[in-house]
Amino acid sequence: MDFPRITRFAQYAALLCMPLAFVACGDDDDEDNILQVDTISEILEDQDQFEQLEELLDAQDLISTLDDDNQTFTLSAPTNSAVTAAQSVIDGLDDATTRAVLLYHVLGARVPAADITADGAIIRNGNTVGFGGSESVLFARRDGSSVRINGATVTEADIMADNGIIHAIDQVLTPPTVVDVATYVPTFSSLVDNLMRADGDLPGALSGAGPFTVFAPTNIAFSETATGDLSASRLAEVLQLHVVSGNVLAADLSDGDELTTLNGGSLTVGTNAAGNLTLTDPNGNTRTISSTTNNVQTANGVIHAIDGVLLD
Repeated sequence: MDFPRITRFAQYAALLCMPLAFVACGDDDDEDNILQVDTISEILEDQDQFEQLEELLDAQDLISTLDDDNQTFTLSAPTNSAVTAAQSVIDGLDDATTRAVLLYHVLGARVPAADITADGAIIRNGNTVGFGGSESVLFARRDGSSVRINGATVTEADIMADNGIIHAIDQVLTPPTVVDVATYVPTFSSLVDNLMRADGDLPGALSGAGPFTVFAPTNIAFSETATGDLSASRLAEVLQLHVVSGNVLAADLSDGDELTTLNGGSLTVGTNAAGNLTLTDPNGNTRTISSTTNNVQTANGVIHAIDGVLLD
């Protein structure tokens, strides 16, 4: 799901801070065996591959933040070639938006490459983005021998700093759309396949300004419903039943709420015996909203995983 578009930069506002680095040095003869590690800021300044990123950070007064060894960060650091590829767009951004884009690359915890699996993980990075004031997300996964963060590939992993870790990446990151997240997350691959097959360019529509709330069936959910037998026009109707206008967080939903979907259908909100939120479709099917993969905030809306396909 390599869809991050730099033209969406203007949607984001100012936010957090970042880090990066590893350097060994000894203190002459009496400290030969002592390893000293620099801060992320110092590593950025020392490594040529991050020269352009360091200049952007310096222009936004973020270098001193990255020097803070009382904090712990993981920085996804675009290399010079990645910044160059985005430079024409970056040059047109105001300072607040540029700062927000830079801070999107920072996590407030140490995440080494070894912790990133083939199944991947949605990582909430502590910043807010898009609608509703929820935390923005990154998606990290191992793809064969490579590690990917959103649509970018890690070109050098685990550059160690005394206040965190740097992963060099080959693209500038931007907060993803709901379609981007579905593309990044393996458990939603069947949803993406169905979106591509349906009439009406639903991926294009759901990549628009929004906001949209998407109740996203998992691959297991699709395996239990024969959507492959549906025509492209009928499939579009079914998929639109999973989308509601607005940025509707789980905390906004209550028993008895009626949600109007993009195809004009209606979903009824409930709660099951385990206390999880549910949706009942016009056919009377009740699906459970994931208690863990919900409120996945994107630049143009929010995603909630559900355990079944909704039908009308």
